[in-house]
Amino acid sequence: MALNMKILTQALAKTAAVIERKVQTTVQEVTGPRPLQDYNLIEQIGSGGPGLAWKLYSAKARGSIPSQYPIVCVWVLDKRAFSEARARAGLSKAAEDAFFDIIRSDAARLVRLRHPGIVHVVQALDENKNAMAMVTEPLFASVANTLGAVDNIAKTPKELEEMEMGLLEMKHGLLQVAESLDFLHNNAHLIHRAISPETIFITSSGAWKLGGFGFAISADQTSGDQTNMQPFHYAEYDVDDSLLPLQPSLNYTAPELVRSKEFSARCSSDMFSFGCLIYHLVAQKPLLDCHNNVNMYMNKLTYLSNEAFLTIPPELVSDLKMMLSINDASRPTALDFTGSPFFRDDARLRALRFLDHMLARDNMQKSEFLKAFSDMWKDFDSRVLQYKVLPPLCAELRNMVLQPMILPMVLTIAESQDKNDFERSTLPALLPVLISATGETLLLLVKHAEFIINKFSFDHLWRNWGEVAASSSRRRMTIASWIPLADDFIKFNFDGIIRGNPGLSGIGGVFRNEVGHEELMAPKVIVHYLEVTAAEKEKMGGLKEALLQSNIHCGCFKPPKAKVTKKVASSILKITKSKVVSPVKATKPRDRVIAPTQIMIGTIPVNLPTPLEAPIMMVTISEESGNDSGHQVEMNSYFIAAETSSY
Repeated sequence: MALNMKILTQALAKTAAVIERKVQTTVQEVTGPRPLQDYNLIEQIGSGGPGLAWKLYSAKARGSIPSQYPIVCVWVLDKRAFSEARARAGLSKAAEDAFFDIIRSDAARLVRLRHPGIVHVVQALDENKNAMAMVTEPLFASVANTLGAVDNIAKTPKELEEMEMGLLEMKHGLLQVAESLDFLHNNAHLIHRAISPETIFITSSGAWKLGGFGFAISADQTSGDQTNMQPFHYAEYDVDDSLLPLQPSLNYTAPELVRSKEFSARCSSDMFSFGCLIYHLVAQKPLLDCHNNVNMYMNKLTYLSNEAFLTIPPELVSDLKMMLSINDASRPTALDFTGSPFFRDDARLRALRFLDHMLARDNMQKSEFLKAFSDMWKDFDSRVLQYKVLPPLCAELRNMVLQPMILPMVLTIAESQDKNDFERSTLPALLPVLISATGETLLLLVKHAEFIINKFSFDHLWRNWGEVAASSSRRRMTIASWIPLADDFIKFNFDGIIRGNPGLSGIGGVFRNEVGHEELMAPKVIVHYLEVTAAEKEKMGGLKEALLQSNIHCGCFKPPKAKVTKKVASSILKITKSKVVSPVKATKPRDRVIAPTQIMIGTIPVNLPTPLEAPIMMVTISEESGNDSGHQVEMNSYFIAAETSSY
């Protein structure tokens, strides 16, 4: 019988596909869903979704897995734990399957919906028989977590435990949610039906976003035949259905979604739920705390008194009462609510909104805003400064026109950051400024030098920014010029001062002191001995090698004589400090008081707001250029002052 090669090839392909599926299934059962294979979980940061069923973890991609976020959020749902808890509670397998279908529906809608106000999915839902998992943009927690609901969290993170959310942050977040609801209703044509603290998430950058779409339905569907749509059924007694919530929390559900005879789901249903959420946040307690008991719910809603609104800001009361109206036609739309006096009359909120869209404004608008904002921002609480103010200001540091206005605010706010936050969010924006600053910007950085150095580790700098540091000779030298400011890292013994070399007349700086006399400080050539102990050498690790590769010498030099050799001119980072002493004790020229009111950086005069009474370090940077016809060495000087005056 002749062998049909086509049939054989097809059979082999089918067999290979079956084997591949079985292998993938086996691997998945051993290692878990795909997101757990592709990402390393760091720590649990919170929980969210219906009944706070999802565990939220901060995570990093393994190996070469591409990701637009350095840190992501991996959502994990333990199916096996739910199955075991369901069996102990005596619930049916059908209820368990229905709950998992709600979770799948939620994840599927999140993938399809693309909007800045909706949680962004990085890797879609994957599951095996033991777990479900998906990956999203980095999150801080759910709003429910911030209100004290920490169910399904093994150990509450310290930042979440100590968090105190101010009214301004709430306003900003609620306005973002209102805009997202407007998109959902008028563009995506969806009704969420489950707006609650469990389905609103706060990102790691402080933005409030919608999630929890497991109960969402099409708004177009509600305007037609509703025979296939059923209202939610709640018990007439207290029920704890947090284990397998097959319907939204009754505390936040609109009355028309509860009463079977008058069932009618509309966009206004979400506005009722949104009103309940707003009340809970502002009053710090739920409006309808009814334990999923429909009789208690209807009683509380029917006899809602004015006393319930005594803790609500007056400018919000009217709109909030309309949102909570039993008559759904009386409720405002999401777009209407964005114009509420609660938002409109708050100048600080308007400032945050400007910052949200700052990159889209022109320089004149930005400049006018920054002038007004320079006094306002000091009244903001630390969380608003950290998450709402600092990121957009850091993004504008690249704008050379606005840099002198923005940098003082960035440096002052950054002082309250811990080292990890500084390295992650502020240093990347600040580093280009550090390596290119001149004039008044350089002087400002100099005054904050000690603070900046103490906010990051050199290991982090060279590990994450070594490529930037090595991009040019000027940049290598400038970055390295900050290293001596870390007194606990490297100790210096300054030895020689050589003055008056005519061959280097372009180097040096003129200080004008308080009485108007000019002195030539920072001599033409300044050389020091760099002493590093054995322990410090070990601590330096790869830094020393990095410096050597950058043409910055880490050994000891003998001070050059009258002639500066090519080797010295091209490889030495020259630094000096001048000791500050009182005029009475200033008996030697090198001990004279330095209290300049103006310094010259290159040829640029920089006026000081107050006389600078601090040790001065001068960094001389050399760059070579040459060809067959000749060789040139260009010398550039920078002055760096430390904050402290005790050395």
